[in-house]
Amino acid sequence: MAAVAPLSYNQERSESDRNLILEVRQLLVDAGLGPYVENNYDNHHFIQDGLNKNPDVQRWFLNRYWHLQLMSTDALSVNERFCLIPNGTIDEWFDLFRKEIMPFVVRHSLPINLSGQ
Repeated sequence: MAAVAPLSYNQERSESDRNLILEVRQLLVDAGLGPYVENNYDNHHFIQDGLNKNPDVQRWFLNRYWHLQLMSTDALSVNERFCLIPNGTIDEWFDLFRKEIMPFVVRHSLPINLSGQ
């Protein structure tokens, strides 16, 4: 069996690929976090850099972004950060984000503005 080559970082998202960055954005907006999204999510360099990338690269950027966001609060976020899985399917990642991370995000009014954006 031949090994499958890893996706290239520079490979752009195709029309048929999921757009995780926009799907996460919609979850945030649907949760009533629109102003936080516009001020702190949309313009962050991890989000901007991942916009046109394939879903695996978008997941990598989203994981970096949300690790920072989750650690920015005084609350313990070990379990939520553990759910930002780097492997597995994109569906599994999104399901974990929706079920495990979103409640924490809402409770702590994330995303916030992080210096260095």
